[in-house]
Amino acid sequence: MLLARCRQLKGLRLVELYCS
Repeated sequence: MLLARCRQLKGLRLVELYCS
């Protein structure tokens, strides 16, 4: 679900942790 957004928001560092 958030994986799709994680790839598009890979520019954000907070997203990287959230994606992890």
